[in-house]
Amino acid sequence: MPHDNGMSFDKKDGDVYKLLQPKMSECSSFGHFRVNGTNANIRIFVGLREDLAHVLLIDRAGKLQH
Repeated sequence: MPHDNGMSFDKKDGDVYKLLQPKMSECSSFGHFRVNGTNANIRIFVGLREDLAHVLLIDRAGKLQH
């Protein structure tokens, strides 16, 4: 899906990937999607493992960059 309409995958050498990988090392990749809230655009960060998406982090303030 396009970045604006779906999941964005975090690069393996990026800061977010390095933050999430130790928390869930069995995941093959990490990504995030946006939820447009009333005060901020919230990002939900997930780890992907086979058919499962594990919610690992919710960035309510939009401070984490990729």
